[in-house]
Amino acid sequence: MVKLTIDMLIRKKSGQLNKKRDESLTRFLKKQTHLNLENRQITEIGAELKSCPNLLVLYLYDNQLTTMPDLTKNIYIEAIYIQNNCISRIQYLDNLSKLKKIYLGHNHICVLEGFETVEQLEELNIECQKLAPGDSLIVDPFSVFAFSKTLKILNVAGDNLTSIAAFESCVSLRVANFTNNFIDNLAETADVISKKWFYITKLDFSGNPICSAHKYRDEIILAAINTLEILDEKEITENTKQFLRGLKLKSEPKNRINSNGAVNHIERGNNSNNKNHTSSSSKNDVINDINKDTNGTDHKQINTYSFSCDKNNNNN
Repeated sequence: MVKLTIDMLIRKKSGQLNKKRDESLTRFLKKQTHLNLENRQITEIGAELKSCPNLLVLYLYDNQLTTMPDLTKNIYIEAIYIQNNCISRIQYLDNLSKLKKIYLGHNHICVLEGFETVEQLEELNIECQKLAPGDSLIVDPFSVFAFSKTLKILNVAGDNLTSIAAFESCVSLRVANFTNNFIDNLAETADVISKKWFYITKLDFSGNPICSAHKYRDEIILAAINTLEILDEKEITENTKQFLRGLKLKSEPKNRINSNGAVNHIERGNNSNNKNHTSSSSKNDVINDINKDTNGTDHKQINTYSFSCDKNNNNN
């Protein structure tokens, strides 16, 4: 077991002394803004970090910590790198109102919690937690709500999630990594993206069942067609976006209002399948209403529609 000591704070990893010989220990620790304590085999941290009240960035990755350090006195901290440890619970973030980045990946965390007062968080990395078989990362809605307006980068890869709905309120998201989860609902996923994530530029769902869904890539691109640039590590070209826009336009119903004030839906390219107009009078009403629209009339479409109606009447 290796416990963090004050001596470790004043020496580099190589053992070289950081502190000047004529400098007091208190003064030296107070002026520290970055602490590089990564890969030191540290298993325990006591109150040592309280001696560094002006700390901004803390590197503690690649150690053997089982609990997070007490950071209640480090109120100015902006970034914490504590991935690749053995931490099972997120704690001691209550006073970190200025925290913007946190790296928690590859630990043993089963609940995303403890961020209720962290309202400036911009980047959250909590990927690949070592969970019990059959478990998935549980997301506390109060924590997500706290940073929902500021979070820009999210990494929850490999956390056995089945949906992205827990993060739908993160309206400022730019980059989201959901790789290697169990997300399988394309309609729900596209709905969240189109209605909530207006600034998303990069998404990754690789390794999820959703990727096998019919027209998966088209649907996700259409959901964020104005902002999305990369999907599953593949760039989305402007030609692709223009093509999908065109397909969407063609598939949308073209509405016409008849003489009775009712709306007739004429599907582009599917006129021969319209079987709802069974009477000669209804056929003529539709054709007359279409002919009233003199701006950009599609005579070929009218003729096709008339033929379809005549064919349906003959069949009846």
